[in-house]
Amino acid sequence: IMSFRVETHLNVPVKGYMKGIDYDQAARYGIHKDENDKKVTICSVKQNGDELVIVKRIDTPKNWFYQIGLPQKGFYERVIVNRKEKSVAIDSFEHKYNVKEGPYVWKRDLFQNREDNPHKMMFVRHLLWVNQLRRMNAHMFHWWRTMRLRSKINEH
Repeated sequence: IMSFRVETHLNVPVKGYMKGIDYDQAARYGIHKDENDKKVTICSVKQNGDELVIVKRIDTPKNWFYQIGLPQKGFYERVIVNRKEKSVAIDSFEHKYNVKEGPYVWKRDLFQNREDNPHKMMFVRHLLWVNQLRRMNAHMFHWWRTMRLRSKINEH
């Protein structure tokens, strides 16, 4: 007996580079992102010698499809600024009504300085539990998202 299994969801990491962006700009963007939005509340701030962790709660209404199993995205956001490694990670959480453990990470944006060129930031987006059909879309439009993010970072 032979079994055949098809994975419908997978993890998709996509990498790009941002010229002219440094660690300080990415850290300011992560900390001050959505600070004037009335729907965003800062839940907790933790800081030790090398790391700053900020958890934000985003008030998003449950959509109609939430009841049939589609996730509620943008539920929480966690910003991790690591001064030692000079990296910034922004984690977005989603929640499904049938997952009893609570919210889980569905997207991570990681900004990290390159060793050889400190004025060129490496940007890695990890999309977790993405439908197989959206994988190509994530790769094809990554350059556009990187350019859009670079302009948002330059605003901060």
